[in-house]
Parts: sequence; structure tokens; C-alpha cells
Amino acid sequence: MLKVTIHKLGDTIVFRCTGRIVFGECHILRHAVFRHPYIEIAVLDMGEITAIDAAGLGLLVELRKWAAAKRMPLMLLYLTAHMANLLNMTQLTPIFDVCSVRDVIDLLFRANQSSLAVGFAAPGAVADVIVPDL
Repeated sequence: MLKVTIHKLGDTIVFRCTGRIVFGECHILRHAVFRHPYIEIAVLDMGEITAIDAAGLGLLVELRKWAAAKRMPLMLLYLTAHMANLLNMTQLTPIFDVCSVRDVIDLLFRANQSSLAVGFAAPGAVADVIVPDL
């Protein structure tokens, strides 16, 4: 079962994925991402993905095309060795921006700076939303 937790970091949203991105469950991630059409940067946290099939890879490509049409970076975070290998074997690695922990720290820093600039306290810069299964 796929679960998506949404973390808002200023103008960036991190979609933390847990479980399997497979046929029959792809709509959960698609719905979660498409609900946020006006964000600046989308990050898919893939660290807790246990399986992905052809439908899941197709969804990642679909999300990448959607983001490109909106001129929005779509980044993949915490790729497991299996996921990185799968993207390499299918020659999909070049179309994705894979971000490191350092990149995430930079995103957090920018979110903190923007929240302080408008007078919000730094801890309030992060909000969690759990997307229910559909």
C-alpha cells in the first residue's frame, strides 16, 4: 500500500512516499502531486519505497512531464540502490534531478529564510498533511 505524506517547506513541497508505487496504487501519488499545481519545487522522497513496477515508472515520467510543462523542478530524494539501478537500466536517470541530503538542507534553509522574511516563526514553516488512500 502506498502512503504519501506532504511536507510544505516554503515554496517547496516534499512528497514522502512509503510503500509500493505499483499498478492500482499510482493514483495516490498522482492525486497528491496534482493537488499542488502552484508550487515552485516538487521533491519526491523515495527513501521508503519498497517496490516499483512499470506503472510506477510511467507515473514518475508523467509527473516529470507535468512538472516540466509548469517549468517546475521535480527532484527525487533518497533513491534506494534498487531504485537507482532500475532508473539506470530503463535509461530514465537523465530526465530526473536526483537531490542529495545537502540539497534538502539548502531547501530547508531557504524555507526558513523566507518564513523569517515575512515574520513567521521558523518551526511553523513545515506543515504535515497525510493524503488518505483513495
